[in-house]
Amino acid sequence: MYALVEAGQQILNHATLSSGRLQNPWWANAKTDGFYGYYPTQNPGPRGFSIEALSQTESAGQFWMTPGFFDFDFLGATADRHRLRYEAGPPPTRTSIRYGWLYPRPICIHRLEHLIDIWKLLSENLTPTQLHQIEAALGTKLEQWRAVGEEAQQTFNAFAKAVLQDTFGNAWSDALGQQERNRLISAANDVLLMEAMQLFQHILKGDAGNA
Repeated sequence: MYALVEAGQQILNHATLSSGRLQNPWWANAKTDGFYGYYPTQNPGPRGFSIEALSQTESAGQFWMTPGFFDFDFLGATADRHRLRYEAGPPPTRTSIRYGWLYPRPICIHRLEHLIDIWKLLSENLTPTQLHQIEAALGTKLEQWRAVGEEAQQTFNAFAKAVLQDTFGNAWSDALGQQERNRLISAANDVLLMEAMQLFQHILKGDAGNA
């Protein structure tokens, strides 16, 4: 037993495990097998993780996980493959894809669920024409204010909220709850909304499949 505990502690002390962060599991919290179902529930201390601070992911709370990443692109020509290069991290960034001063890709894997949720809110309440209007309005402003940089963030946030309210019209308050409205505003501010439209409108062509 002592040998097993010591072996487990050595794994937890590995340097790569300290590069994560506390976050909610992005998979369904159903029971998993006993080997992969445990994660640390606390930040690593000066001596790393404690083997006592492990818990099954089926329980509520956050767990220390090393984030994975999700990426996508549309390769319309062979030259487009050169856009798939990451700059040295962490975290990894892809400077060939940006909106104004923001570089969204790759997206943390735990945000993929949010990306799908955003698209469902958009596609179930807006027409394709309205979606393109939002994308054009936000994309144009982000490009115009690129040189201003992060100083334009607050102004852009207010602009994005106004664009969403105007495009949704009465549906903004009639069809959406406060939590859903906040989710869309937040996604517009960090360009997850733009990424959702890019993925589902231009790459998947509106076919979300079983998402």
